[in-house]
Amino acid sequence: MKTSSRAWRITSVGGKASYLVAAGLTMFLVVLLLQFGLGDDWGLVGSALSTLLVVGLGTRLFRASAEPVEAPRVWWRMTGRATAGWVLGALFGISALMGAVSLARASSTAVTIVADGLVALAYLNSSWRLSRGFRGRAAQD
Repeated sequence: MKTSSRAWRITSVGGKASYLVAAGLTMFLVVLLLQFGLGDDWGLVGSALSTLLVVGLGTRLFRASAEPVEAPRVWWRMTGRATAGWVLGALFGISALMGAVSLARASSTAVTIVADGLVALAYLNSSWRLSRGFRGRAAQD
């Protein structure tokens, strides 16, 4: 039996906030367990991987009010609107830059810098395309 993809979309503000709170708590626990169980370096690796997972899953599940719910997003589309991607791209970019500045103190933070940098680039690419009129139908772009 085929299930509707609509059931796997988060469209409400409350649903998005709940996802972010649950994801944040889960990430905190994963990093805490890895850090105390295996050491600080593994905590950073867990942080980087969980960031990529949470952002990747969120971009596939979240939908803006004007976005079609049934159709999947094209691979490059991270947000419903360009403005959201510019803001999130800037925030992740700043996080990567702050990590790079502190790299001299702890070389193990390189994995988090790479993760934040990749997320920033993905959001900025998405916003660049959206601001130029790409809408991202699954069969195009």
